[in-house]
Amino acid sequence: LRADAAVDPATPVTAEQLAAAYRASSHFTEKQQYFDPSELPATKVPHGYHSVSLTTLHTNPWVHSFRLLLTREVKLVVRNRAVLATRVLQGLLMTLLCGTLFFRVDRDAYAVRYALMFNSLLFLSLGGKALVPVMLEERPVLYKQLGAAFYPPSAHALTKVLIEIPQVLFEVVIHVTFVYWMSGLAPEAGRYLFFLAVVL
Repeated sequence: LRADAAVDPATPVTAEQLAAAYRASSHFTEKQQYFDPSELPATKVPHGYHSVSLTTLHTNPWVHSFRLLLTREVKLVVRNRAVLATRVLQGLLMTLLCGTLFFRVDRDAYAVRYALMFNSLLFLSLGGKALVPVMLEERPVLYKQLGAAFYPPSAHALTKVLIEIPQVLFEVVIHVTFVYWMSGLAPEAGRYLFFLAVVL
């Protein structure tokens, strides 16, 4: 401010005035319900000692945190189209490769059928390795947010699991559907559904 500028008397100028104005605000009164100054030992501050403690580690309830995290993860998946397209393309290529490799196998060739099932399980179980670099990049942000108690770790873990279910189901259904009928396994709906359930 200029030296000759007019200052409203109600406007806090010093740090003490700003602190007093904040304590007199409704926001301060609302936030006081989260604090209990009698639980933690005193903490050294420049002008003396005071003690303050959160009555709960996380400000938001678990359900609200979970809802926010789930919304964030959906947006991240939708925006990261490169990873999504790569997983879909990889799944289709491996499905066609496996289907042509075991195309119309002999029904008496049990070893080849076992190899087909093993190959399908191996591919689908290792398909999630494409997410490892993405998770490694997210790890510093995760540690920072967990250290600052942004949300419960359980809500974040459950969100990561749920967000993968639709993608995994899509990959499994596409792979099993093509490979099962291309390889000439038993042409029965019940056995196809059983094979799909086993792979899932």
